[in-house]
Amino acid sequence: MTKTINGIAVLEKSINILEYLINYPDGVQLAEISRNLKLSKSTVHRILSTFRQFNYVIQDSQTGFYSLGGRILKFEPYITGFDLVNILRPFMQQFTDTTGLSTNLALMEDYRSVTVETCIPAKTSTIRIEAEKGYRSNLYSTASGKVFLSGFSEEELNDYLEKNPLIRVASHTITKADILKADLIETVKRGYSVENLENEEHIISLGAPVYDAHDNICAVIATMMLALNVTDEEIHDLGIRLKNIAAQASLALGAKRD
Repeated sequence: MTKTINGIAVLEKSINILEYLINYPDGVQLAEISRNLKLSKSTVHRILSTFRQFNYVIQDSQTGFYSLGGRILKFEPYITGFDLVNILRPFMQQFTDTTGLSTNLALMEDYRSVTVETCIPAKTSTIRIEAEKGYRSNLYSTASGKVFLSGFSEEELNDYLEKNPLIRVASHTITKADILKADLIETVKRGYSVENLENEEHIISLGAPVYDAHDNICAVIATMMLALNVTDEEIHDLGIRLKNIAAQASLALGAKRD
């Protein structure tokens, strides 16, 4: 049993070292790896030596720096074919199946939120609300867009606001920068965004961030409903559930967020 536990521990350390080297294409010293990962130099040296045997890591003969080796390219076909939609669809479907609401996946492109996938409930309904695949919308007036904006730095957000006037597109569209900024702060605190009749009349939408392995928002899982059909308490409950689903999806993408 002890051997199994030790084996797992070594594997975890090895993975951490590989992931650390990703950030240093020009190489890094063994001592720095040891210090920043809080591992002994002897442990780091043994792991790097093993990786070197299989060309997953190379060492510069002059500087002694370590960097990723050419063997890593063996995984290129898988990385190239990495399909975000296929990975995230099961999480979207889970939310749809448990709530009876449609779920959509949005990506950001040229300062616009683009719907790339939707999941709809199995049970048909005459009042079902769903996003149209391929739909492009403003960031400032949609649930998915506000999630993307919430991940902007202050400089990036000010640049966005300078280039994108907040034009009213529905009765509750936010048209003042200070109000939008306050809304984005609340979005971060809650862990999900709320769009209340801001992009379309009678529609409330919620969005939650999906993070990649670099802790960046790479996608948004969102849902929408008729405003007349939900209470504030139900909106909050759905927002928490959506946030939890998005967190599970983030873990599947290698995110390390809690």
